Amino acid sequence: MKSAEEMGTIFPDAPGVLARTQEIAERCQLKLHKVDNPFPEFAVPEGHTIDSYFEEVCRADTRSGWRLRLRS
Repeated sequence: MKSAEEMGTIFPDAPGVLARTQEIAERCQLKLHKVDNPFPEFAVPEGHTIDSYFEEVCRADTRSGWRLRLRS
């Protein structure tokens, strides 16, 4: 994040834009709340850990993506 002064230095020809951006930011009412576990639960096949299954899925997807690009 940059301060208003830093943004003014970067965009010296657009002071109106900076003022409007500040007005919009002041109207935003965003509140973020901590989530205990933000990740969904995945069923892991027998014989895999979550890490080994993730690696297998990623590698399989990468190989299929390469095949698609090679056909193009």
